[in-house]
Amino acid sequence: MCLLEVRAENIPAYTLYHSQGFDHYDSTTVMKLEDLPAVRFLPADGYAVRSMRFREWRPRYELARLEVPQEVQAFAPVSEEDFHVSALEQLIQPVFQIAQQIDAHRWAFEKDGQLVGILYLSARRAKAKVFHSITMRILPQHRPILAEPMLTLALHTLQSYPRQATRTQIRTSYADQIETFKRHGFVEIEVTHRLGLHIE
Repeated sequence: MCLLEVRAENIPAYTLYHSQGFDHYDSTTVMKLEDLPAVRFLPADGYAVRSMRFREWRPRYELARLEVPQEVQAFAPVSEEDFHVSALEQLIQPVFQIAQQIDAHRWAFEKDGQLVGILYLSARRAKAKVFHSITMRILPQHRPILAEPMLTLALHTLQSYPRQATRTQIRTSYADQIETFKRHGFVEIEVTHRLGLHIE
């Protein structure tokens, strides 16, 4: 398998790769928020929210297997190795966060006792050139309901952190989620296409 990424505006390169047999299997949109708005957390009726521990890697893996479209996994399958957390990593991770002045928040969103979404927030405790980041994984049928509650929880949590830019990366096909972020002030700054070639 050969995989590559190309910026959407680089049409000559995209055309070249496509002409050589590469299939366009995914696209991602990077979005940025410069000015943090005053936001209250808007919970979703019927959903429970709890903090998720770093060592709870298996539920995150199982959710990713269901959340990532099959046409994407045909080229970039969800791997258990990408989620597995060893005992050593559990010891090192808090030290790394202290050294980097990062707070890593993880919330699990559950419906009738089942995990249906995960929200990640990496928040910087000190003003720096780097940025806060938000990542979501939501089962498709719950995305229209949970995207805004997740985003408002992240933005509400950031109220107590230094004011600096916040970024997120969203699968471009998740248009409803992108629109939710736009309503809260995020703007698109880059779209990247992912292409793959099966080599016999």
